[in-house]
Amino acid sequence: MRHLKICNWGKFQHYKKRNPPWIKLYASILDDDDFDCLPDDSKLLYLCLLPFASRRENKVRADLRWLQKKLPIQKTISNKVLQPLIDAGFIDCYQDDSKMIASCKQNATPETETETEKRQSRVEQKGRFTPPSELEVEAYITEKGYDFTAEAWMSFYQSNGWKVGKNPMKDWKAAVRTWGASRKEAPKKVSFKEQQRIEQQKRREAIVNAHS
Repeated sequence: MRHLKICNWGKFQHYKKRNPPWIKLYASILDDDDFDCLPDDSKLLYLCLLPFASRRENKVRADLRWLQKKLPIQKTISNKVLQPLIDAGFIDCYQDDSKMIASCKQNATPETETETEKRQSRVEQKGRFTPPSELEVEAYITEKGYDFTAEAWMSFYQSNGWKVGKNPMKDWKAAVRTWGASRKEAPKKVSFKEQQRIEQQKRREAIVNAHS
């Protein structure tokens, strides 16, 4: 399961125990250019996540529908709201095995798109496949307009060892597109009797129209 955690959590803590009565939030956040550039909905989500994470030892399920129920936010909590916080380094998304999906901004220069592509290319050249995060899958599904959930897609391929048929997966986006294509409604087959009925109905209508 994926989880979220607040980056640099130590600076917000006051009590070294679970479920503290309060946490520290410095006014200097208002002078943080990265925070200032966030969408307003992302800012609100971050401020709500701070006390919420403190009650869970900074380990929050990366389940947007669950967060929607738990947090006092009326607007929809979507990947478009969450992803800017990850990109700016305010929160991390990781798996239970502690493998980070997005890294904090701790004295590190964010990768440019070109650098990310080069890194991904090196991984592919070595023959290794890195499974995507549920957030990445959800964003791609939304982009393509498919009607299945990232959770369903992830569960299926995690259970079969990330294989497409009998072969190891190489391109997860291609696998998402295949799922999307397979779930489009197939044309309804018309039986022979139904075809005859339609033809008879057309002939009757033609006769009526000819005498009207």
